[in-house]
Amino acid sequence: MEAQTTSSKASNRRPALLLLGAFAFAFCIGATVHEFGHYFVDRLVGIPEVGVVLHPFASPHIVIPGVFPDELKGWPDAAGPLNNIVLSTIVVLLVWRWRRPALLPLLLWAPMAYVQEGFSSAMGLLVAGSDSARIVSVGVPAAAVLAFSVLLFVAGLVGMWLLFPLLNLSADDSFEKKFGVLARGMGGYVGLLFLYNLVFNTSNPAELQRSMVLLVFVFLLVTLLAALHRPVHAFLSRLSRTELAPVARSAVLTALSMGGAIIVVEMLVLNS
Repeated sequence: MEAQTTSSKASNRRPALLLLGAFAFAFCIGATVHEFGHYFVDRLVGIPEVGVVLHPFASPHIVIPGVFPDELKGWPDAAGPLNNIVLSTIVVLLVWRWRRPALLPLLLWAPMAYVQEGFSSAMGLLVAGSDSARIVSVGVPAAAVLAFSVLLFVAGLVGMWLLFPLLNLSADDSFEKKFGVLARGMGGYVGLLFLYNLVFNTSNPAELQRSMVLLVFVFLLVTLLAALHRPVHAFLSRLSRTELAPVARSAVLTALSMGGAIIVVEMLVLNS
């Protein structure tokens, strides 16, 4: 029995590492594309000297000198989420027919974008000065923003489930196996983010609080994905069939390299 348990842990290690690299890439590239969506439209509407600050373990944001009215900022704030959603969808549609574990970082980008933007937009309705609040300020009904957010979130869940076979996860696998792979993969990166802020951002309680909320959210997301995979499998199989794929070492190295590369680029090039 002990030998079987050790073998099972070893067989789940590669999928977890694959997901760790893919999740880091999808999370960071989504934040980068989101912020540059704000940047380009800010410049287009005439806001000068706009800066972009990105960090893989801290809040990405736009730096704008001075104060501008919500009416001017509304459309640039909408451009961030839309840029992420549109570009990620195009990339996934382009590579979907060749889906295999080595392409998981690209394939996961769109589902992650849908979940990130859907959740952030819904929660942003409760926060003054958020992207959602400014979008509402230019005349978009709050109910429409909320409905779009919910649809995005659900689409993101579906997209993630469709990619489970690339992690060598089937509907017949136990909840414990699915939760273990997802928690070590997705939770691994967010755990690093939380630890970074716990150690290096003690003077910034807002960052620490954000990373804690993100950590809790990801583990709730992981639980939801693992628990509902089997009940929704029949529906998913009608949408798309992906063959269960063994995770090769080369796929793991590719995902970790892509995740590591985007982290380095953000820290050394865009964090200023």
